[in-house]
Amino acid sequence: MLDLRLFRASLIPFVAMLAIVAFSVHPLPAPLTSGIPPAGFNGARAFNVLEHLEARFPRRRTGSPADRALGSLIASRLAGDGYAVRTAGGAVLATQPGPGRGSLVLLADRSGAGAAALSGTAALLELARDLAARGDLRPLTLVSTDGTTVPPLRGQVAAAIVLGDLAGTGARHPFEIPFSNDGSAAPLALQQTLTHWLPGNSGRPGVLDQLAEFALPFSVTAQAPLLDAGIPAVLAQQSGESGPAADEPVSQARLAAFGRAIASTLAALERAPAQARVTRDLTLSGDRLGGWSIRALVAALLFATALPALDVFARARRRRVPLLRSLAWLLLWAAPVGASLLFSKLLGQLGALGTLPASPALLEPGASGVLVLAATLAFFAVACLVRVKLIKWPSREPDDGLGAAVAVVCVGTVLALALWIANPYTAALLALPLVLWLPLLTAERERERHPLAVLAWLALSLVPLGGVLAVEALSLGLGPLRFSWSWFAVLASGQLGLFGFLAVSLAGALVLTTAILLVRSNRLALRDELRLTTRGPITYAGPGSLGGTPSAR
Repeated sequence: MLDLRLFRASLIPFVAMLAIVAFSVHPLPAPLTSGIPPAGFNGARAFNVLEHLEARFPRRRTGSPADRALGSLIASRLAGDGYAVRTAGGAVLATQPGPGRGSLVLLADRSGAGAAALSGTAALLELARDLAARGDLRPLTLVSTDGTTVPPLRGQVAAAIVLGDLAGTGARHPFEIPFSNDGSAAPLALQQTLTHWLPGNSGRPGVLDQLAEFALPFSVTAQAPLLDAGIPAVLAQQSGESGPAADEPVSQARLAAFGRAIASTLAALERAPAQARVTRDLTLSGDRLGGWSIRALVAALLFATALPALDVFARARRRRVPLLRSLAWLLLWAAPVGASLLFSKLLGQLGALGTLPASPALLEPGASGVLVLAATLAFFAVACLVRVKLIKWPSREPDDGLGAAVAVVCVGTVLALALWIANPYTAALLALPLVLWLPLLTAERERERHPLAVLAWLALSLVPLGGVLAVEALSLGLGPLRFSWSWFAVLASGQLGLFGFLAVSLAGALVLTTAILLVRSNRLALRDELRLTTRGPITYAGPGSLGGTPSAR
């Protein structure tokens, strides 16, 4: 049914756009500079504060009396330095007015186990002491948070720097983490400025890390909620995105080096213009590829699915294939996926997952977590069984799979277009499999397919999605079980939203129905519509059936 010449022609714009994008790189913006000398940073004094806090609060679980006592101590010290202090939930906010437009924010998350997790708080207290007498410059806000809520920042924020592990000895690149949870990153000028001052060869997130975070956003560090709220923020942390171990030793020299880098970055931002909110530009070893280039490239890839989809839809209409019945068959397969998502959210509401922090990937699943994961998988299996056994209409894919194949192609294309509007990187994860599914789902000729071969083809089409998940797991230093638990905690905590819920349900239905259609060993399409046939009064009468002339014989 698929016109292969049309399909090949629809790929030409993608190839042309790929060549254009290859020549669309631009240099990265220069780091911001300022004539203002940076505030001093006493590394020895900050290290003494770190040792004192760790000795006094060795166990400071979020919401515990020790955590509240630590928050009260931080508030009293900031108030003693002359800041106006207020509390909001588990967050302590200290402000200092200034004439500039847009405030600078320093944020440290005091949650987490071990001394290294407290090094950002120690650096915050030392920087607060040095910045208290800096003069009339841009407004400043210092925040200590327990990791459960986004602090209620007032007024316009020019830029925010999140202080993570600054003293641990287990250095893991990159030291600068700019990702959000909506498929974007901090402004490149802010990233460049922080990277410029960080000690050593801090590097920046690699291309694969950026592609993975943009396509399937999953950031567990404290800058992500700020970016989600529209605040340009970036995290400084010497242990990468995975964070420090609970027993990781700390170094005074490293804390001093990172503290000076933060002070220099703040000095560069003092008189700089307010930063852009977010960016989706890719950084490529000194160059950047604009987000518009990626959007145009994915649009060309979607054209390679949209044009053949329109063609097969028109052919199916001419053949009077019952497409509404096929569409209902496809949409009913979204029910098991959606019901499983609702089931996981119900477990979260009932408290089966316990109290989830803002960074659920930092938790071990434990025996209860494994049980909850197994229960959700069992619920999905039961939902699929109910779909097959109890929902009788339409219980099977109609018309030998032709109408179902058209429904898969058309619904997948529409969903990919909707994702492209929101995030072109995510749309590419669906557009790439669709390009590989098209030739098999809408094949013109009858042919037998071995189930293992078609399953291998289906697995090949899902390699981009698997690669994204693998890169994210490696970046966070998580094994398969803990990474699955992390995603499950995100789904159960209700962070997906209505559009995400519908998109995941439809995408799961597309994979399930495609597997059903491809595994079938019988034909997936009708016979060649161009075959010549003529029906006589009794039986078939075709060319030569009535004999031929002597000359022809």
